[in-house]
Amino acid sequence: MHYKLGRWLRLRYGGFISRRWQPGEVTVRSTDVDRTLMSAACNLAAFYRPDQVDERFEDDLPWLPTPINTVPLDSDKLMSVDLSCPRVKEELALEAKLPEVMAVMKANAQLFPYLSKHTHDNITTIISVDYLHDTLYIESLYNLTIPAWAQKVMPQMKELASFSFKMAAMTPQLKRLRAGPLIKEMSDNMRTRANNASSPARMHMYSGHDTTLAVLMQGLGVYNGVPPPYATTFIIELHNINGQRFVKMYLMNDSSLATPPHSLTLPGCRKVCPLDTWLSLAGVVVPDDWTKECHATTHPALVFGTGE
Repeated sequence: MHYKLGRWLRLRYGGFISRRWQPGEVTVRSTDVDRTLMSAACNLAAFYRPDQVDERFEDDLPWLPTPINTVPLDSDKLMSVDLSCPRVKEELALEAKLPEVMAVMKANAQLFPYLSKHTHDNITTIISVDYLHDTLYIESLYNLTIPAWAQKVMPQMKELASFSFKMAAMTPQLKRLRAGPLIKEMSDNMRTRANNASSPARMHMYSGHDTTLAVLMQGLGVYNGVPPPYATTFIIELHNINGQRFVKMYLMNDSSLATPPHSLTLPGCRKVCPLDTWLSLAGVVVPDDWTKECHATTHPALVFGTGE
């Protein structure tokens, strides 16, 4: 899927990004997890696929090495921040006590012991149901036999799995702590490009998880409540239109790449959003001092608006 996505991205940005890899033109950051590193590698293998034999690493290998950057999970302060931000664990514990979450737990109280009995595992949380559902869903995609006990509750498990993605950033605090760093980085990248058009950096790619995407979209107020399918891509583009800078956002959530990406609108703006407006609206969830908030025992009152 990611190899095909890499070809799709090459077709989309073929007139913007050099066909051959150029130092500094495209930066790639992945979480320090095998599957996201492998996804990035497959994507880039197609994005920079050398079609001419004399450009190849080996004559019989249509591939060129391209750099992928990462940091250890306990040092990641950008994409997978839970280990480097103690406050996240505290906020998740508080979130579990929200009326909406408690109502979902109560409504599914019989499901947890049922799943624990049949899996011989300790299934007691919404997240653990999501992980189990994901395994069974993948097996079903590849025509493996799903146990009868699981088939009976798959629709119920699917609902809980969807809700688990909403739980990734339900509160303003979790949006700030989990989505804030990545939104800040993207904002800084666009500011740099707008102020220095000659900068070699033209594309920044991030290889994360489905929860990374759900958190980011919730932070920006554009999440549709549907768990991101495999190889989903969230795109933020900076455009120069008649000398003015604008931002466009798209979501490619069709794993088959058969349909065009969906255009997204930041709440409070238009589909083609002026850069300054986008930065102001998105900046609401960017902490002034993320590290300080991550180690704080209390948060100041937060007020979120949509702007004009």
